[in-house]
Amino acid sequence: MLSMIEHVRTNMAPIYMSELILDLDPLAERIIIMDRSTANVLYSGKSAPSLIFHFDKRYSELNDIVVIMFDNQREFNAEIGDGVVVSLVEVISAGL
Repeated sequence: MLSMIEHVRTNMAPIYMSELILDLDPLAERIIIMDRSTANVLYSGKSAPSLIFHFDKRYSELNDIVVIMFDNQREFNAEIGDGVVVSLVEVISAGL
């Protein structure tokens, strides 16, 4: 489902989100992104060499993102990135 956000008035307050840009190992086939403090899974699915995710803006204020990479053949150990830093972006100017 595609949804568009448009400024109806020019004086609308900006809307912010956290943006996570990942450059991943090409051998990683699956990833899990989770909230470290709650263990909630924010994303679980296929990997790609470069991915972009958007989450609630509070993640840009905390270092609560954990990224885990897996390969399906279990040839390599899982790789974990803890305390991943995300950027704060304004929704309209970022083209979201």
